[in-house]
Amino acid sequence: MRTPATKFGGWPRGFRCAVVLSFDVESWGGRCCKGLEPKIKDYEVVRFLLNLIELLDSYRVKAHFFIVGKSLEQYSSFFKGLVKDGHGIGGHGYEHEDMGLLTREDQERIIAKTKYVIKENLHIRIRGWRCPGLSLNFGTYCALKKLGIAYASHAKGPARPFYVSGVLEIPLGSRLDGDIYGYDVSRGGTPKDWLTYMKRDLSKAFQTGSALTLGMHGWVQYKYDPRLSVLKALLDYIDRRRDEIWITNLDEVAQHMGVRSSLET
Repeated sequence: MRTPATKFGGWPRGFRCAVVLSFDVESWGGRCCKGLEPKIKDYEVVRFLLNLIELLDSYRVKAHFFIVGKSLEQYSSFFKGLVKDGHGIGGHGYEHEDMGLLTREDQERIIAKTKYVIKENLHIRIRGWRCPGLSLNFGTYCALKKLGIAYASHAKGPARPFYVSGVLEIPLGSRLDGDIYGYDVSRGGTPKDWLTYMKRDLSKAFQTGSALTLGMHGWVQYKYDPRLSVLKALLDYIDRRRDEIWITNLDEVAQHMGVRSSLET
C-alpha cells in the first residue's frame, strides 16, 4: 500500500525541488544486454563512464549508480572510485534478474547476494535498490524491507517521496532514456527528444516541489549520445538554477527523509 511520507517540510536550504541523476550500470552483467554483443564492448562502456564522471565533476554534481553485482566483481576498481568521489551506490541485482517473475524467497536471495558483494568490495552497506527493468511484484517491497533496503526508485512521474510496505519510494521521471532512444533496438528517439522529456519533468518537479530521479543507463547513453552532449546541455540548464534546484544523489534525499546513509558500515 502506498502511503505519503509524513512530516515533509520541504527541501533543505529553501530549494524548490530535488533532482537526482541516476545511472543503471549493467552492460556486462551476465544476462543483461546479450543482444548487443559484440557491438558494445565492456571496456568501451567503462571508458565512457569515466568520461561521464569527469563531466559530472566539472559541474560539481554527485550522481547515483545502481550496480549489478557481477559487474562489480569484474570492475571493482572503477566502482571504488565512484564511492571515493562521493557518488551514491545502490543495488540492481546480481545478474540483472527479472525480480517480478520471482518468488519473495528468490528475491531475498538475490538482494542478499548483491548486498554481500557490494559490502565485500566497496565496504559500504547499501540502503537503496532499483529492480532491473523496473520489474517487481507484491513480494518485492517486503523482501527489500526484510533485507534492510530502506529506499527504492521505481515509480514513474515526478512526485514527493512516498512509502510502500515501509520502503521509501523516490520517484523516477516519466520516461527512462531507453524509453526514448530504445534499448538494443532503436525506437527512433533523438537526443533532442530525450532532453525535452527531461526538461519537461524538471519543470513539473520545480512547480510542485517534487523529487525527480532521472533514470539513465551507461550503455544506452554510450550507444545514443557518446559525446554526452545531452547530459551537458541538461547540466547547463540546471546550473543556471542552482540556487533553486537541489541536485544531489538518492542517499542524500533519503537522509533528508530520515533514512540512514548507505556509507554506514
